[in-house]
Amino acid sequence: MKSWIFSCRVHPPTGRVFSARNGGSVFSAAFSRVLNQWYMVIPGSGEEKIDEPQMILVDSEYAKENKKDIGQSVRRPTIRLREPKHKALQFELAL
Repeated sequence: MKSWIFSCRVHPPTGRVFSARNGGSVFSAAFSRVLNQWYMVIPGSGEEKIDEPQMILVDSEYAKENKKDIGQSVRRPTIRLREPKHKALQFELAL
């Protein structure tokens, strides 16, 4: 059964055209491992270089066999919380 998988979680299939998705747009795409480049395949006109799509449509078996190590592909920003240098002051207004 085919399903939409985030492209950052699996190695892209090579040597074939498959469906890809960016936001609400669905299109045919291909990946060149030699050039490390994604292409949008346009029937009758050729292909166009694109950035990595958000999701690709692949078989469940393919997704299980070709998982990427999430630590390598997704960098999560480090958020450091620090305490304020000065205490907040409260003022009372006497009317």
